[in-house]
Amino acid sequence: MKLAKNLDRLGTESAFSILAEAKKLEAQGKPMIHLGLGQPDFKTPKHIVDAAKKAIDDGHHGYVLANGVFECRQAVTRKIKKLYNKNVSPERVMIMPGGKPTMYFAIVFRRLVGHLLLKKIRTFCQNYKPWRLPQ
Repeated sequence: MKLAKNLDRLGTESAFSILAEAKKLEAQGKPMIHLGLGQPDFKTPKHIVDAAKKAIDDGHHGYVLANGVFECRQAVTRKIKKLYNKNVSPERVMIMPGGKPTMYFAIVFRRLVGHLLLKKIRTFCQNYKPWRLPQ
């Protein structure tokens, strides 16, 4: 099968490259705190695991609305009301699958077309490269 030459340009997401390197160092006995992927370094609490299993058993699996499960968005609005005494419609809440899409959508929704959004900073974690929105 002939594949497109552009596939050669695909690399590994930098956070996963960092994780692989950290795992190598950890295997050598070096202490490590994993912050690259934003995953917790502790087991998921049992009540959450049990609730997830029950949800799957009850048929709550598969695709959801792009802006998140409505009941979850409602819970967020209740929390906002409790913390800040502000009423927010669940229609104005988006549940996102991680930091990068959240940042992207927040920036796009602010309509900063053509602006340099993030400046690359030399750090251990170089996930974010400059983003320039299309004109």
